[in-house]
Amino acid sequence: MSCFFDIAGETVWNPSLSAGKLFASAVGNLAQLYGLDSGIVDDSSDTYEIDREVFLSFAERIFDRYFATSHPEYRLLLRGVLVMSLALLERGGVILRATTAEQAELLGEVHERSVRLPV
Repeated sequence: MSCFFDIAGETVWNPSLSAGKLFASAVGNLAQLYGLDSGIVDDSSDTYEIDREVFLSFAERIFDRYFATSHPEYRLLLRGVLVMSLALLERGGVILRATTAEQAELLGEVHERSVRLPV
């Protein structure tokens, strides 16, 4: 069984149901923790609609928090959600630009993940 993550009516990711629910839950928890809107709406039992602009704002805030700290465990916990979020945005036509070598390294990982995601 699987689920769908759509941006503007286009499927950007079709993971297993458990992986999709884990990701949506992690995004929801981070959004709640930081007082943000995630931009992900559960339209049905197996489809999540992503509001590109709201989700981009969410992802940019997580991106900024990630690079604003050097705390290794904090970064580790954010990294998975951040990479997946940016990969989905890339699939939806939005690509962040790096301003540092460290950001470029992370965005390279994002691109590698984006091209391997099942659709």
